[in-house]
Amino acid sequence: LAIKQQMMKTLIVYSVFVFGLFAFVKKTDMLGDGYEYTYMTESFIQHKSPEQLDTDVAIAQEKLKIQNPHVNLRPEHDGFYESNAGNKWYSYHFWLYPLIVAPVQQVTELFHGNPLRAFGITNALLYLTMLWCVYLLSTSDKRTWLTLLMAMSPLVPYITWTHPEVFSASLLAVALVFYFRKNLQMSILFSGLAACQNPPILFFTVWCGCLYLWQVYKKYIDEHTFDFREFIITGLCSLPLLLSPLFYWINYSTPNLIAKLGASQISFIGFDRFVSYLFDLNQGAILYSGLLLIVFLW
Repeated sequence: LAIKQQMMKTLIVYSVFVFGLFAFVKKTDMLGDGYEYTYMTESFIQHKSPEQLDTDVAIAQEKLKIQNPHVNLRPEHDGFYESNAGNKWYSYHFWLYPLIVAPVQQVTELFHGNPLRAFGITNALLYLTMLWCVYLLSTSDKRTWLTLLMAMSPLVPYITWTHPEVFSASLLAVALVFYFRKNLQMSILFSGLAACQNPPILFFTVWCGCLYLWQVYKKYIDEHTFDFREFIITGLCSLPLLLSPLFYWINYSTPNLIAKLGASQISFIGFDRFVSYLFDLNQGAILYSGLLLIVFLW
């Protein structure tokens, strides 16, 4: 009990520190495709839609110039593509992450804060929410180690990015916790949301769905029972997985606009890229995965 209380206090202090650091001290950087997410966020603020209007870009650029004169401002429609219907422009990156950032940016603007700061605050909140979910939902024998592992996660440096890496990774971590608790419905829900911004995660979601269907089948064969209500709830939990493919199919006749444009191909996966995913100091997973393996073997 004493260890649990001490861990709770430590986590509270750590949460306050992380939020304060990324909300008020650390600078949020406009990197890579960050301008697309920034423009989509402004679109949601202006007219509650991911459709890019020229006025959205003008307003976003004006806000950025005030506190970020060094930022390279991209022109309208850069990274956005005209839909099949014509005169409607959407990004080839999905809009769920900017939708979450938008209300946070509106709050920061009430205090004349930097609009880019909203991304750092959102990412920090997502990361800390994930951390508390890991602590509160993990089994007691792994709770402390898993929480410490996530607190030392290489995800932390990405909090300052105007990108959805923290969004996807945090939701996937929560999905994994539910998976090991054998709660496939919540695992499907959270991994499906993560897959909206990181499509490869859908393979894990589909795996969870197949496990659930197998359990339903086994229960029907062994006990001759079928829980229709639970089946419907699981189906509803699966709906987020369809958001991105359905959106792009309606507007571009393809479930994945990035793949259609040739920006995502198997030929891009070379040996050097594979090695970097394991050993690169910025994104390599070998050390972190090793620690994770030790925790579960423990």
